[in-house]
Amino acid sequence: MKPFVFRRQRMLRLAEGFERDRRNALAAAVVRLSRAEDFLAELHRKCQELMEKRSNLLTRGADIVEVQDNYQGEVELDIRIEAQEKVIARFEEEVAKRRDELAERMRERKTYEKLRERAWERYRVDEGREEIRVVDDIATISLERIRAGEAGEIYEG
Repeated sequence: MKPFVFRRQRMLRLAEGFERDRRNALAAAVVRLSRAEDFLAELHRKCQELMEKRSNLLTRGADIVEVQDNYQGEVELDIRIEAQEKVIARFEEEVAKRRDELAERMRERKTYEKLRERAWERYRVDEGREEIRVVDDIATISLERIRAGEAGEIYEG
């Protein structure tokens, strides 16, 4: 019996490698997005603290300069929050792009796996036919030997 050989095995391995690379790229993009979201949450927390501090300053009747400094900090944080939201939007687009790339590579790999399965099935059918042919040949030769032996002939096949 000849061994099973899938002619596109190298392409299948490449497709698997590409898929693995895309999966890693997606994971890295998700990590970047998660860190950016964590940073945004931290900015929101700091902004909330400054708003509470301003409220406390106003209720205790603090100096106007102190209230203005606090308010300026809030404004600066708002600007940083807006910038961080833009960064997050960019990272979300990157994650979506990476997901699409991964899906495409997965489809490619699955296509090669289907081709491999079909080639394997053809191989099994062909090998089954070859096995039947060999068994038929053996049976024919045995039958001829038996007939030759009955007729007193010597068969030298």
